[in-house]
Amino acid sequence: MTFRLLTQNYLSPRPDNRLVWKSRYSLSREDEIRCRAVDALLSHTDWANEKGSSMNTQWQSIIREQKNEVRIAAAVEKAVADLTAKGIDPFAADP
Repeated sequence: MTFRLLTQNYLSPRPDNRLVWKSRYSLSREDEIRCRAVDALLSHTDWANEKGSSMNTQWQSIIREQKNEVRIAAAVEKAVADLTAKGIDPFAADP
């Protein structure tokens, strides 16, 4: 939910969306990952008693999980676009 609220003003192609509409700024993949991680980071409690090494903190795990989700979403989007360009309906039921 937070990701949608944070990004809707930057990503929607409306004339009142001045930053993107005028091509002055668009979210990078890292921006998207950080926006998507906000809810999980804010909802996490007990940071002081965190177990694990400094190389595998809960913070890093949350960010890593969001990176994976963004990569998967981009791959699916590309696959759907490629299939559609070839005239294949990727959402058609199997025969």
